[in-house]
Amino acid sequence: MNPDTLFYSDTKLTAKSLVSDITTHAPTLINTPQGRRALFYLLVPRSRRHFTPAQIAIIAETDPIRGKTSKKSVVVREGEIRAAASEGLLKFVEENGAEAARDTGGSLVVLEIMLYADGDKSSAMQSLLQPLASIYPSEDASKPHPIDLPHTSRMYKYLFLGGHFSHASKSVIRSSFSLSAFASAFISIVEFLQRIREEGSADEKRTVKGWFGEDVVERLKKSETKGRNVLLDKINALSL
Repeated sequence: MNPDTLFYSDTKLTAKSLVSDITTHAPTLINTPQGRRALFYLLVPRSRRHFTPAQIAIIAETDPIRGKTSKKSVVVREGEIRAAASEGLLKFVEENGAEAARDTGGSLVVLEIMLYADGDKSSAMQSLLQPLASIYPSEDASKPHPIDLPHTSRMYKYLFLGGHFSHASKSVIRSSFSLSAFASAFISIVEFLQRIREEGSADEKRTVKGWFGEDVVERLKKSETKGRNVLLDKINALSL
């Protein structure tokens, strides 16, 4: 089925009949490229980050029909679908996000959910931050610490940045994700930074320090996040 058929009918009916079925099966869908695209389409439809130009061109073929079957603008329809999918997707991250993020494809899905889903993300954040406070380095060789998984480490970096980095504009493309809210769960982050400072190699310290660039530090300084000074001290200590 062409994903754009999601928008042919009333989006409220679509949410009840289709979107909930997709989000319910998120733990299974993340395991295949086709399944992940179904999840991506709920949040970031036609994103070149996840859809090839050929796929986008095929989807675009339905635009004339869509224009005749709905009076709503594209922005409104996409927003309603995203809103309908958000609760289920955030629940998925809360329950399965930490494990899903250990997989390359899964980390991409978790990142987009956290950046673009609507609603309260606090429980999902806690689920993702908890593994950072685990023993480092991992005592289980079959289950490395998240920092030692390049794709998972990259996911945390973009969460701290608050969006994807654009090589074209040389800047971060901001999303609705709140860095302050993420940093509010700073106890886990502080524990993680302290462990990296004490036990991490020079390369690992540079990797983690890279998550907190000048832009991130400046935003933390201006935020009202409790404990931000402690967090900033731990970040600076990685350079010592």
